[in-house]
Amino acid sequence: MTRKTRRLALAALLLLLAGATALWVWGEREPAPGRANLAIAEDRSKLGLMTSLPIYWGEVGGVEDILAGAGEAGDPHWVRSALETEYRLVPLDTLASGDGGIAGDLAALDYLLLAQPYTLTPAENVALDKWLRDGGRLLMFADPVLTEHSRFALGDRRRPQDIGLVPSVFARWGLAQSYDEGQHDGLTDLRAGKLTVPVHRRGQFTLLPEPPETGDRCSVGSAKLIAKCRIGEGHALIVADAAMLEKPVTPVRSAALEGLLEIAFAR
Repeated sequence: MTRKTRRLALAALLLLLAGATALWVWGEREPAPGRANLAIAEDRSKLGLMTSLPIYWGEVGGVEDILAGAGEAGDPHWVRSALETEYRLVPLDTLASGDGGIAGDLAALDYLLLAQPYTLTPAENVALDKWLRDGGRLLMFADPVLTEHSRFALGDRRRPQDIGLVPSVFARWGLAQSYDEGQHDGLTDLRAGKLTVPVHRRGQFTLLPEPPETGDRCSVGSAKLIAKCRIGEGHALIVADAAMLEKPVTPVRSAALEGLLEIAFAR
């Protein structure tokens, strides 16, 4: 065997070893879905997720953060892990289509979680209302004053929505949301029906004096933290705080999320 032939053979062997190593590492990180795993994935219902909170990707500044392990792979949020035990998450960027209708991704879903979303546009308010009237089920966290820490400065578009503006569609449903500036500034476990929900500078729901002409019906518990609404053929469960979605996970937070999912999606 000549020197040149030996070099080519060695190079080929190194390539084969590198490929085998890459396959082994990939297999360690992401096992190929077998029939059992595929069956479990297919059995889970799809859940649309629209949020400004670092639930799905983590609080990342860009692609470079994800590659460096600062995104969802390096720091998975406990809420995402909890949701994915029951649902296949479908991240949504918008609720409305270009022509003002329901976005295609949303139209294909029965369940939707809005967790402190960025301010909904007029078209998104209309799309959400129509989607619910067609039979959708919604769990929404609408926090008037978000207390979760962010590494991004005020005004940075990557920062979660600090001030939750009341969606205009609430009034269409006969619902009003307010904020008491004199409330206790600290994390508190609030009893809301059968649930114990951690809250921090929460909002309050009340019903508008005049019932909506649409025939929608909302009810508000004594704690005024949670509103349950029947919108056409659909249902909405709305929470006036998002502190329970913060890190770290605690038994109270985990149980509260599980209970709200149970009520919202009638599992």
